[in-house]
Amino acid sequence: MPLPSGALNKLEDQRRHLVQWVGSRAPQGSLRNTVTIVFDGRSDVWSPGAASSIGVVFAQGETADEKIIRMVEEAEHKKNIVVVTDDRSLQCSVRALGAKVSGVQTFLEQGTSPRPTRPESGKNISKTLEHEITSEFARIWIEKKEDKKA
Repeated sequence: MPLPSGALNKLEDQRRHLVQWVGSRAPQGSLRNTVTIVFDGRSDVWSPGAASSIGVVFAQGETADEKIIRMVEEAEHKKNIVVVTDDRSLQCSVRALGAKVSGVQTFLEQGTSPRPTRPESGKNISKTLEHEITSEFARIWIEKKEDKKA
């Protein structure tokens, strides 16, 4: 959605625009799919304007990434959560907790909530197990490289 030049020069304007855009376009799919946007900073500098169905949370005293990870950790149904981010570290952390991940561009282009793809054939493993396997391979690979150097 193109914006007029200089239209969003204040952080509060940018935040409000994001909330309004998600509220009007509903890229999460069904309006029954709740959306929470997590911002860094303090909530006392935010005035959301008109009532919105979009939840806004501020990560006061921690980073937005830390807040998101904590929210996923505390969630009852982690597999129903989709975290939209391009930050690879955050993606890895929430996948390891059992949540799904979508890149920002993919999420916006889909227009609906991301759905996990299933392989046509073969075994399907959880994201948590996938992360554990990747970590184990990394550990083995690093040990082999270190052994070769010694």
